Amino acid sequence: MSISDIPSKRWVTSTYGDIGNLNLEDSTVPPPAENEVRIRSRAIGLNFADVLATLGLYEAAGNPPFCPGFEVSGVVDAIGEGVEGIHVNDRVYAMVRFGTCTTAINVDHRYVRPVPDDWSFQEAAAFATQAVTAWYALCVLGGIPSNGDRPLQPTSKRKIVLVHSAAGGVGLNLVEMVKRVGGEIVAVVGSAAKIPTLEAHGVSRERIIVRGLDDKDGFEPKVREILGGSGVDVVVDSLLGDYFQGGYDLLNLGGRYIAMGSASLTPSGTLSILKGGLANLVKLGFRFLNRPKLDLLSNIGQNKTVSGFNLFYLFDNHELLSTGYSEIEAMELPKPVVGKTYPFENAPDAMRFFQAGQSIGKIVLEVGAES
Repeated sequence: MSISDIPSKRWVTSTYGDIGNLNLEDSTVPPPAENEVRIRSRAIGLNFADVLATLGLYEAAGNPPFCPGFEVSGVVDAIGEGVEGIHVNDRVYAMVRFGTCTTAINVDHRYVRPVPDDWSFQEAAAFATQAVTAWYALCVLGGIPSNGDRPLQPTSKRKIVLVHSAAGGVGLNLVEMVKRVGGEIVAVVGSAAKIPTLEAHGVSRERIIVRGLDDKDGFEPKVREILGGSGVDVVVDSLLGDYFQGGYDLLNLGGRYIAMGSASLTPSGTLSILKGGLANLVKLGFRFLNRPKLDLLSNIGQNKTVSGFNLFYLFDNHELLSTGYSEIEAMELPKPVVGKTYPFENAPDAMRFFQAGQSIGKIVLEVGAES
């Protein structure tokens, strides 16, 4: 039986600089090519990278026109030649190189996985990017073994991991993973409103630092106070701003600093001069010029490692990505936390909420009815 094009809608910007430049356009999705499956979307996961890309601050997004979105969950509508183990009407989720803010999409079958029976589409759309990012930061770059599919045992020496933005999607995955590899957590958040979420995930109030509230006498001294004078073994940082130096100085000998974002450098409003964004552009330039610097000479003597991480790397290394999924499944993590949902038609509002920095867990767009 021949497979036809299907109509769809997708969010697209033709001009970077402002979330308001996103437009909902009519489109069509062709039949899946060889080794692809076509998915009718039910939920779409948003990430801070979508905000950065829409503002024109994410090089990997390329030139416009641009459709945001890394993650999608939904129902398989059609299957291309060469695809095995996936069937029409299967509930699946997938992770791609942007472009999921659409009501239907073709995806390479290697990046498609089944939705667990007890998960909603919203939960499935909140999983892949956050879990894989957390695993790669902690277990690969951070050097803390997950033990793969073997019985999980605490490491011989309990590693201490400091996590910024700990109540976000990646942060909560890190909290759960650190527990499962026998480590200790210090969780940093930007608002006291996020404390109950971390406590619900087993983090004691004494191990939670609210920026600007708990560290008025200095960030590094506060962490050492919590830890009885010691430092940390791993820092996972999605802010890359004023807290970098304190976090770096906290690293024990042989410690590892994982930089995976720059949220603190991002202005809270438009970057479009036509929409009054000149002041924000000046702020961005100032923050960029005053971004954290590293003295590599002193770094050698302290035997510390600083690593950058962009998830796109794993799209070109499918074997490593598959290893990650296997090790994550062995950890038996709880269901993903969906902090807030928006109708698909309100995607710009969802991204503005994300940009404001108040999100807990994952922000998800809902497409149509749950089934």
